[in-house]
Parts: sequence; structure tokens; C-alpha cells
Amino acid sequence: MIDTVGYVLRLLARYWPLGVFALAITLIVLLWLTPVRWAPRSALPVLFGVLALIAAIAAAPAWSGITLIGAAIRDLGGAPLASGPYAVSRQSIVLDSVRAPIAADLWRPSSAAFSSSDAVSCNDALTGVALPPALRRAHVILYAPGWGQTRDDNSRAAAHLASQGYVVLAIDDISHDTPFADASVEDEAARNGSIDLSNATAAATTLRITNRRVALEAAKALAALDALQTCAEATAPSWAAEVDFNRVGFLGFSHGGASAAEASLMDERIAAVVNLDGSTFGSAGAEGPRSPYMTLLADFDPPSQRRMSSSRALEYEVTHRMAALDAERTRNAGTFAFLIRGAQHDALSDRYDAPHNFRKWLMLPPSRARTIKLAYIGAFFDAYLRGGDGALLRASDPPYDEVATASEISAAVRNATAP
Repeated sequence: MIDTVGYVLRLLARYWPLGVFALAITLIVLLWLTPVRWAPRSALPVLFGVLALIAAIAAAPAWSGITLIGAAIRDLGGAPLASGPYAVSRQSIVLDSVRAPIAADLWRPSSAAFSSSDAVSCNDALTGVALPPALRRAHVILYAPGWGQTRDDNSRAAAHLASQGYVVLAIDDISHDTPFADASVEDEAARNGSIDLSNATAAATTLRITNRRVALEAAKALAALDALQTCAEATAPSWAAEVDFNRVGFLGFSHGGASAAEASLMDERIAAVVNLDGSTFGSAGAEGPRSPYMTLLADFDPPSQRRMSSSRALEYEVTHRMAALDAERTRNAGTFAFLIRGAQHDALSDRYDAPHNFRKWLMLPPSRARTIKLAYIGAFFDAYLRGGDGALLRASDPPYDEVATASEISAAVRNATAP
């Protein structure tokens, strides 16, 4: 209920002229129906004059709202973005890791576009592959999805990165396979557990499970990287020589973002991490990520007495604490935190495009969320894998009105007062 109230208040704040318009129409109708009539000569001119004034006030936000919904509807079901200079090849593959096979999607820049969801062996997928002639070097970016999700929950970002010359290797969450956990009660709970912050005991259990879970997911991603490199060197040595397996990026959404941060402490090859609205747990939660690190946060309601005394108090407390921690970490070189105003959690994944999210599009349409997300992801990996200038990351006045900087995030948490 608290989230619903907050959402409605944000909508009213954004589209307040529409509320004024509706209120004025109501007042005019009520006045018109009263026994006391206006003077016949002045009634209609006054009425239409007021209506014209109200219509003028409401026109801009009304048209803005219609445009946002229209853009979101047109955007539904669109093909993954490939806005870079290279054609994109996508292939579902099975990697033969040391422990067990790993199902994955391989997105890569190529000379001709290709897409297949029929899983093949890595050897078959890489036979005869080559980078486009204009691309001399490509870096690998690992991708891990949210808790319980699959490797396609950010396919548009993967396609975009591949079109920019990156090789993207996307894996499923560990709940979809079992080999990357020991046969213990703890690991079984980590694979199949759920997030429960309803009380202090449940929250402690969730924290323990999540600490273990991010390590398992990180280990799986690193095993997939090893398997891809081994396969490439055996099957496509020329391609393997042009792909950098030693300076690797890691992109993750939600739980996958936490796993990406954890992987940076497990393997020195992880040279850049982007966390899409995930927290940090395990070693990364205690020590902070080792690699250059960026987090993109969804919007959140600031702390208030009402929220902190609700049944979801622990959930709000975790959200606020993690946001404050991400902002605090930006004091370290190579660490960035940005918040996208109006974005809810799923806005950082392709699931935001689902029709049932239509009411959220009034705050932030899918195309706008994706534009901002891809701009920051691209700028970060270009800066820390390719040596780009990273100007967007350092901009104190971001070019997107929806983006809040780390200092603004800190202020939102620090200065919030009860409503």
C-alpha cells in the first residue's frame, strides 16, 4: 500500500495540470447545476474562457503522457538493439566446463547478422568464426541475470554491446542447474531459496543464503569463461587470439549484479563490473568490489517514519542502506553510482517491456529506460576495458534529466524527513 501511495503521488507531481483540469471541470459543472445561474450574456463566454485556459495548462503534460504511452506500445516486441557499427551474431551454446555443461548465449560482433536459439556445442558455434575486418580486438563481457531468472532478461543490452564490438557470454541463474554447488543443505537452500525480509530472523537467513549464492553464481560465470576460452583456442585459434580473455567485463542485473561484484574478488581477470540495481553481499559486501565498479539504481522512496514503521520496514532499510553505501563508495577512484528517477527495479531489464507494466511507463517508458541504461553501460566498459574518456561517468550535470548522481543519492537518504 505504501508503494502504491508513493507511486500515485509521483504521478500527480508529474502530471499535476491534468489534476487541475479535472478539478476545474468538476467545479464548473457543479456551479452550472446550481439554482443560481450566471447572467445569460456572460455565462457562455466565461465558461469557454475558463475551459480554454485549463486546456492550455493541461495540453503539454497530457500530450507528454500520450506520447510516453504511445512510444512504449510501439516499442513492445521490438528486436534487440544493435545500434553499433557491427552486425550481431547470437547463438545458444553448451559449454563443457570442468564441473558440468553450462547453457549459455553467445553474442558476438560479426560480418553478417545471425540468431539461433537452437543450442549447439561450443565447437560447432565457433567453427569458422572471425571478427569483422574493421575490429582488431574484442573484450569479453559476462552477463548474469536476476534471482531465478534466465540469460535472456537483458538480451537488448547484450545485442547492443555486441554491435559495439564486445563478445557477451550470458548464463542462467544457478536455480536452473545444480552442478555449481556442493551437495550440502546450505547450497541446496542457496539454489532454491527465496528472499524473505518479513522479520529479523528471516532476513538473517536470507542474508546468509545470499552471501553463499552470489559466490556460487560468480563461480559458474567464471567456469563459463574458462570453458569458452578453452573451446575458442581449440576450435577458432585466430578468433581466440583477437578476443581478450584476460581483461573481462561483468554485467549483472539484481542478484546477478551482486554476483558480478563478488566475481571481481575471486578472479583478477574481471576488470570492470556493472551492477544493475543489485546490492553487494559476501566478500564484496564487506570489502567492496575490487575492480572498477558502477551501479545503476532504480528509484526508491526515501526513508520516512511511516515506511520505517510499516510491515516492510526491513526491506526499506536494506534499500536505503545499500543506496547510501553505493554512493559512499564513489569516493574510491573508478567507482560510480547513478540513480534513474522514475525507474522501478524491472526497468533495468527487458522484463520492463511486458504489457503488465504499462502503468509504470507513465513514470519512465521502456525506450527511455533502455537509452539511459545502455549509455552508461557503454561508457563504463569503454572507459575501463578500452581506455575511453569516461566523460559521461564524470559529468556532474548528466545529460539525462532522470539521472541522479552519487551526491544526490546521498542527500536523498540523508536529508529525507517524515511525510
